[in-house]
Amino acid sequence: MNYGQYIVYTVVGTDSLKGIAARFGVSDQDILHWNNVRDRNMLYANQRLVIYPTVLR
Repeated sequence: MNYGQYIVYTVVGTDSLKGIAARFGVSDQDILHWNNVRDRNMLYANQRLVIYPTVLR
């Protein structure tokens, strides 16, 4: 499925899924879905996440 323009965000050690989602105006469930992540607790520093920010939709 094509969601349009996206960014690649690199996770830093202090990030949380909720915090990243809030920063980009998306839901944490969206981030999990877009990145095929099954466990919300499995974020790690330097992980790259594809995000489709609402401002680009």
